[in-house]
Amino acid sequence: MKLFYDNDGEKQLVDGEYLKSFVLRNDLVPIPVTLEADIRVEDESLPFFKQGQKVYTVNDDEFIILKSEPISSGKIQGGNIAQFVRITAVLSSLINACYVKEKSIFKKNTTLADIYRSIGCRADAIEGDFTVPLFSCMAGEPPSYQIAVILQESAGVMRWRDGKLAFMRLGDLFNQEVITDIPITAGETVESGFLERHEIPSFYSVDDSGNFIYGNKEKARTARFVANKDQLTLKNMSTCLVLKQISRIAYNDNIVAGDLLQVNADENLVVITAAHVFSAGIDGDPPRQYTKLWLGELHK
Repeated sequence: MKLFYDNDGEKQLVDGEYLKSFVLRNDLVPIPVTLEADIRVEDESLPFFKQGQKVYTVNDDEFIILKSEPISSGKIQGGNIAQFVRITAVLSSLINACYVKEKSIFKKNTTLADIYRSIGCRADAIEGDFTVPLFSCMAGEPPSYQIAVILQESAGVMRWRDGKLAFMRLGDLFNQEVITDIPITAGETVESGFLERHEIPSFYSVDDSGNFIYGNKEKARTARFVANKDQLTLKNMSTCLVLKQISRIAYNDNIVAGDLLQVNADENLVVITAAHVFSAGIDGDPPRQYTKLWLGELHK
């Protein structure tokens, strides 16, 4: 695991003896990748890890630090207390999706790429882009929430792989090639049909004639009203990935959210979240390096 920081426009490697811990988290959300790290710093290197500074992963993904806080190990080395800084960073190309907007943004018959650009993100092209009938983000709201609503209504997710942002529909995730297999014994199986029926509602609305229209009513679920939605959108809103298994495997940062994995001979699950964890074992902590996966199946 390697981490770089920005030194007057040049990438500098964080020495392995100074990188205490590192977590690279990949999700199926509007801002798909986040980075968390604890780094030992000296007085002269501390400014490189302040809020707003850039850090980079080994595959050249660029991040901007959203949060930086000093932490103390309480240990003395060379007559000085060892200093550490804890940073949280997000993809720099998508950072503007995090901040609340000063002005309202309203767009009709637009695309996801145009929405990301309109909120200040660098998204020149999005694989699988599609037409969005309406996007509305009021002043004082974070646009990432409004993008998440669009994804729910389209039964899709955003994913980040090989430096590219892509939209994929949930059904298409399971039509991919399986990239690897993992033993079911490596994970913790999660099942609760009771909770699913409470937490995944059936949506309904009213058409132009004043008649009720419904989404998926095949199961007894909680019901929720939404205005101005057609039947296809109502069905999409109940389509989701449900957590089925949590697995901890050997470190493998080639696995990202949205990948399809085989967990036994007859079951394939999609990675909802992939967290790649590295701990150097500084200050007596045990060294660790592993990948933790949250895997889900499709429910409609």
